[in-house]
Amino acid sequence: MPGADRSLIGGRGVARTPGTIVPMVTKLRLDPELAAVVERARRRAEEMGELPHKPFPPFESKIPPELAEVILELLRDGTYAEAVARIAADDPELADQ
Repeated sequence: MPGADRSLIGGRGVARTPGTIVPMVTKLRLDPELAAVVERARRRAEEMGELPHKPFPPFESKIPPELAEVILELLRDGTYAEAVARIAADDPELADQ
C-alpha cells in the first residue's frame, strides 16, 4: 500500500495507514514468576477485602440525553477547547492543571 507504515505485528508485516485498525495481541503470557507474584497479590488483596466480591453495576450517566448532545457538540466544534485555552491564558497557573 503506497505511503503505508509497515510494522511488525504478531510476527508478520502488516500494512498500516493512519486511522486504520490493526490486529493486536489479545492473549498475554506472563513470565511464570511474575504470574505467581500477581496471583499472590490478588489473593492477599481479596483476603483483605480490597477487591469487590461482585461486579460493579453498569455506569448510568446522570446527564439527560439532551444535555449530553449539547456537551458533545461543544467538544466536537472546538468551543470547549477555545474556552479552556482562554481561561489558561488568563491564569497561567491553570495552564498545567
